[in-house]
Amino acid sequence: MSSILTDPVLATDVAQAPALVIDELTLGFGQKGERRALNGVSLTVARGEVVALVGESGCGKSLTGLSVMGLQPPEARLLGGSITVAGSRITGASEKALRGYRGDKVAMVFQDALVALNPLQSVGRQIGESLRIHRRTLSRAQIRDKVLEVLGLLGVPDPEARLGQLPHELSGGLRQRMMIAMALVTEPELIIADEPTTALDVTIQAQILETLAEATKALGTAVLFITHDMGVVAEIADRVAVMYGGRIVETGEVEKIFASPAHPYTRALLKSVPRPDIAAGGELYVTPGNVPAPGEAPAGCPFRPRCEFATEACIVMPPWSEFAARRGVACWHPTDPGARAAAPQPSEAEPR
Repeated sequence: MSSILTDPVLATDVAQAPALVIDELTLGFGQKGERRALNGVSLTVARGEVVALVGESGCGKSLTGLSVMGLQPPEARLLGGSITVAGSRITGASEKALRGYRGDKVAMVFQDALVALNPLQSVGRQIGESLRIHRRTLSRAQIRDKVLEVLGLLGVPDPEARLGQLPHELSGGLRQRMMIAMALVTEPELIIADEPTTALDVTIQAQILETLAEATKALGTAVLFITHDMGVVAEIADRVAVMYGGRIVETGEVEKIFASPAHPYTRALLKSVPRPDIAAGGELYVTPGNVPAPGEAPAGCPFRPRCEFATEACIVMPPWSEFAARRGVACWHPTDPGARAAAPQPSEAEPR
């Protein structure tokens, strides 16, 4: 890997470094980045850990994932913060250096495999491409063997016959397995999975989630799983990070978040999940209002206009409070009393 990606401080202990560290990442659009899309995002994913990044559409989840890949839109301006993968800092790296990083240290599984795959190339060739780029000492036979090994790990039936097929010849579930194989074949430190099961039916979705979890565990690969589906979070994740208005508003282990959500937005997401005990004809819970567009978030807590607990104090941005082991929240009025921070006095509540 090019030395431009290596932070001389972090690289001294790369083997112990987390798979991913996002530190106060701030991105904006516009001539001076005045329309902020990510506002001080901080998130850590340990090696071998699956962390779900959840929130409604427009919260900044996919932009965060693309930023980790160095694929954020060209009009996005970096206003602050950094991204480090396995001890290598990628923020500010050249495009040449990033090409050596993508597919080697980090890979991405996109939502729609039919769109993401090249329709004119066999899936076997596409899966082996990262090996040809990043493992140049491997022979053609070794690349083929490695591709077949990964397909076997993913439970693809008759993998040798699949190598020569084009994407349109495969079912939706098999196409998605091929996308996962492309990401896993170089055994990267981190995989970004951006809602990879949304287009699949429920049965196939469950199979893909199980396959992804088992394969990444076998290889020790960390996963940042981007989704809006809290059911998927319960199925695959170790920890969850809840995102709203370009900020992380709560993090914690999945079981604890589901049992005792601290942020009102997390609580609203969980209340919106369909439940079998809802009577026929009953209405699902809907959070009033909409996610603010970049640059249109209110002063203070971005969830304030939609929050049933909002007070005058909320026009000041709440601090990040770590209130238990591996748990944190940014809220003046968390629904878990153990997470409560000292709210400012009304006279102190000025927009910042």
